Amino acid sequence: MSDNSLLFQPISSVLDLFKTKTISPFEYLDTLLTHIDRMNPTVNSLTDQYADEARMAARASESRYMSGEGVRPLDGIPFSVKDSIPVRNKRCTSGSYTKIDLICDESDPCVDRLVEAGAILHSRTASPEFSWAWTCDSKLNGTALNPWNHDVTCGGSCGGAAASLASGLTPLSLGADSAGSIRMPSAMCGVVGYKPPFGRNPVGIMSCEEDYNVVGPLARTVDDCRLMQNVLNGTDPRDPFTIFPQLILDVPPLSVKGLRIAYSLDMGFFRISQEVRENTTAVLRFLESQGAIVEPVDMTWAQDAYDKADANGDFIAQDIFKNALVKCPDMLSDYTYYFADLSIKTTLSDYVESYKSMYRAWPKFSEILNRYDCFICPTVATTEVPVTFRPWDKLVIEGEPVSRFVFTQLFNVFRFCPVLAVPSGKGQNQVPTGIQVVGSPFDDAMVFNVGQVVETEFGFFNTGNRNFAP
Repeated sequence: MSDNSLLFQPISSVLDLFKTKTISPFEYLDTLLTHIDRMNPTVNSLTDQYADEARMAARASESRYMSGEGVRPLDGIPFSVKDSIPVRNKRCTSGSYTKIDLICDESDPCVDRLVEAGAILHSRTASPEFSWAWTCDSKLNGTALNPWNHDVTCGGSCGGAAASLASGLTPLSLGADSAGSIRMPSAMCGVVGYKPPFGRNPVGIMSCEEDYNVVGPLARTVDDCRLMQNVLNGTDPRDPFTIFPQLILDVPPLSVKGLRIAYSLDMGFFRISQEVRENTTAVLRFLESQGAIVEPVDMTWAQDAYDKADANGDFIAQDIFKNALVKCPDMLSDYTYYFADLSIKTTLSDYVESYKSMYRAWPKFSEILNRYDCFICPTVATTEVPVTFRPWDKLVIEGEPVSRFVFTQLFNVFRFCPVLAVPSGKGQNQVPTGIQVVGSPFDDAMVFNVGQVVETEFGFFNTGNRNFAP
């Protein structure tokens, strides 16, 4: 088995290699770190790295496998963490010079859970400054590149995580998503990302500022994502909103026969590229061929909720931007000044109206979910978001400038809905496209089932299709 092939193996296969002592966690980690040394200078998707500590953890994992005692669910599997998620005794910069010296007193609960499950933290992944852009560059860390096409963004704000997964620089990554930060880059890089229902996965005090923020997994396959999610979820005394006990997602039945699936290609008001339209339609036709009942639904009512959703995060982030402008006025990323201006201008009335728009919209979506088992739509409207894109730029799709091109935010507003982002194909520029599978509140199992069926035909990293990897 070549080093490159080993690093793209499914997590379940790697765990089997460890259990049979075919390869040790230390040998796997060493192969990974060598690959990182070779590839990360080009992709630039990893920031801080913890190689020495990771090697010590790999030796401890190796000992557990050798003795056969105390082996844990993800024992020996390396993982990375977005650079906005706290890790005890490590700095947490959020891609900003304003936080370059911030050392965390405690880890996010999901970091602790992965470590307790035997996973090995080896690196942090790049994000835009304060996780506030659909691209992945910052004045502090430079630009993370999309491994499929360096002229196109890897996405934001978990762009470093998605690019690292697609490049083989990490087998698992922990991200956060308050408007689409896990799902958007997952689509751009052809990997899998999960926005769990709010309250399913715990967050710590440093991650709780945003009403719609959740911490969740990114991986190369649906099953890898499932294995990670099984470790992350469940009640935690540090988070008063984790009200449910641990949910163990079983291997899905790989059948959609008889399921009723609603969809919208463009929500009635997005402009999407022909490639995204064709690839999403191909997924829907495939599900239909597998026995699902697939029907379009009207989503034009959602436009008001999309239009007002930004006010939620903008209002909450005012102090972050005000402090940044005072602390490091000359060291901020260019787009940060733009977002700071929008945030500071957002009023309490705007914030309240964003909630009212959610309350007006939810009964309409709830009615759809009452009639159907899940809902499907694209994740990103185009594969051609330049690596140099800025929020004041107008993206052109099918000859027309657009201001909105990411479909994700509505499902943060409907925060108890689970959403799995999976690949749907590629564009002519070789950049992946993706869909979102949205479930009824807390119906995690449904979205994993449908997502895994889709992956059998459209995944890039599942067994048999790994040759599509960059």
